[in-house]
Amino acid sequence: MNRKLHNDQDYPIANREYKDGLFRMVFQKKEDLLSLYNALNGSSYTDPDELEVNTLGNVLYLTRKNDISFLISGMMNLYEHQSTFNPNMPVRGLIYLCRLYEKYIVKNEIDIYTSSLKELPCPQYFVFYNGTEKELMEKCQRLREYAVFVETVRQELSSGTDFDQAVANAVDICINGNILKDILTDQKAEVIQMILETYDKELHDKTLRHEGYEDGYNKGSADGYDTGFHAGIDTGILQLISTLQELHLSREETLAKMQEKYDLSPEDAESYMLKYWKE
Repeated sequence: MNRKLHNDQDYPIANREYKDGLFRMVFQKKEDLLSLYNALNGSSYTDPDELEVNTLGNVLYLTRKNDISFLISGMMNLYEHQSTFNPNMPVRGLIYLCRLYEKYIVKNEIDIYTSSLKELPCPQYFVFYNGTEKELMEKCQRLREYAVFVETVRQELSSGTDFDQAVANAVDICINGNILKDILTDQKAEVIQMILETYDKELHDKTLRHEGYEDGYNKGSADGYDTGFHAGIDTGILQLISTLQELHLSREETLAKMQEKYDLSPEDAESYMLKYWKE
C-alpha cells in the first residue's frame, strides 16, 4: 500500500522509503531551482510559479528516483547529480524522460494515436558532477553552497576524525559559515543521516570489488575466466585506491584498507600502490 506524507515544511522530512538525495533537497524550493535553470540557460525568469516540478515520485530505477525534473517555457528539464562519472547516465536519462513524457501525455489527455501532430515539451538533460561546474557556480549561489558543503565533508573525513563525527563537524562548520544554513539548521539530523546512509563504506567497497571483477571478466578474451578474474581484481584495486585518495586518506591508510579488503601480502599491496597511487 502506498502511503501519502503530509507536512507543511518548505523541505520534506526524511523518508525511510526513499533516500532522497541531498542535491534534490537543496533545490527543493522553486526559487532555488529557478536560479539554477537561469544559470544553465542564460535566462532571467523571476516568477517561481512558472516552474512546474514533475519529479517522478512513484517510479524507481535501481531503488532510487530521478533527482529533479520540471517543466518551464515548453521545456522538459531533467537534472541528475553524480559524485563520480557514470557512463550509463545517458541510458538512465532516456528511461526517466520516457516516463516523464508518458506522465505528461496522460495528465494532459493527449491522444497520440490520432493522425495529427502533437506538440510536446522539448527535452533538456543535465548531469552534475561534484565541483566541476566552476562557471556555473558563479552564477548560482545555491549550487556554490552545495559544492562547498560537499568539499567540507571531504575535508573533515580526511582529518582522521571518526566518520560520524566528521559529518557532524562539516554540518556545523557550514552552518556557522552561512552555507546551506536554512536546510542544515532546520533538518540537521536528517542531512547527517542521509549522508551516513549514502556513504556505506562496507557496501561501497564491495561494489568496487564487484564492478572491478565484472569489468575484468568482460574484458577476458581467449584466456577465459582466469584472465577476466585477475583483470577484474586489478581494476577493483585501481578504483579503490582512486576513491580513497579522492577522500584524502593517507597512503598508509589506503595501503592498510587495500590489504584488508583483498587479503594481499605486504609486498603485493605495495606493488599496487606503486602502480596506482598518484603522488
